[in-house]
Amino acid sequence: TTAIQIVVQKSGVQIGTGFSFTYLYTQVLKSLTNGSIGFLDGPFGTAKMEEIKGITIDSSGNVYSAQFTNPRVRKFGVDGQVTTMAGNGTVGSTDGNGAAALLIQHDYITSDLVGNIYVAQSNGIIRKIDPSKNVTTIGDANGPLQGIRLSKTGMLYFHTGNKVGKMPVTGGTPTWITISAGFGDVDGSLTIAKFFLYGGLDISEDEKMIYVSDNYNGLNSGNKVKLINLNTNTITTIAGKTGLSGGDGAALNVGFKIMGDLLLDNTGGLYITDIFNNAVKYLKNGQVTTIVGGTSGDVDGPLSQARLNYPIGLAINKYGEIFISNTISTNPKLKKITTE
Repeated sequence: TTAIQIVVQKSGVQIGTGFSFTYLYTQVLKSLTNGSIGFLDGPFGTAKMEEIKGITIDSSGNVYSAQFTNPRVRKFGVDGQVTTMAGNGTVGSTDGNGAAALLIQHDYITSDLVGNIYVAQSNGIIRKIDPSKNVTTIGDANGPLQGIRLSKTGMLYFHTGNKVGKMPVTGGTPTWITISAGFGDVDGSLTIAKFFLYGGLDISEDEKMIYVSDNYNGLNSGNKVKLINLNTNTITTIAGKTGLSGGDGAALNVGFKIMGDLLLDNTGGLYITDIFNNAVKYLKNGQVTTIVGGTSGDVDGPLSQARLNYPIGLAINKYGEIFISNTISTNPKLKKITTE
């Protein structure tokens, strides 16, 4: 809610005031694409998608999406057009340009400010796609990659389930930040902690805090958000518990049912896609609240009424608008939360 008063000036001197107006803002969920199944580039209204998984955004507002089953990277342009950046749906490891390049299955991607895209493949190889659609191989994480995020300093952070590492965008050998001490769910120092990670990750601006999702307890037993604190060299649980509770409230009392992407905002809050609870949730100051969803469906409108189907990817633009990939295979859509 914002109150605005009209002030009338002449030659820079105030000569009167008008009425005060109060504007009531409503956040709404909107579908940007039509949900048609298949493969077809073109306007948002007619383009067809096989799936939309992890998403990322560049400084111009273009959104890019990952595809796992039929590996391609698609672009949702600010011009309202869907184009294919790389891959032709066939699994392979061929560098090249656009559809001539072959990609391995991938769930998550990240991008830099000038539109270079970095793909975290399930075979551990990291690929780069430049704005001219040239695909090159830049590194090997030696394990099935999931989440990947690029820092402002040009460092790629990623995980392979039991390892969290980093590598410069110029390529090279990964530096491993932490390796699980075994299969389990144990907080503590980086040398004794146990975890099994799944989904996306995000990093603080100073690159001292890494947020990951732990799937050790499984689909039906609750998942956890873990914080890797490089100031103290520890891993701690900051949200989630063993056992599903649903709902909102104190972060350590809320159950998640398979988390997808994690996305930090500029206030230190963390957006979370709670995939099988069909919700986007928000973690801040030890509390979890539902932003949108909680019941399966494909319903646009005010956030209190909107519904999602298997949300996975998250991206946020410079205006604070949040993009969500509605991933269900029978109706894949790119959605956006806007303010009206």
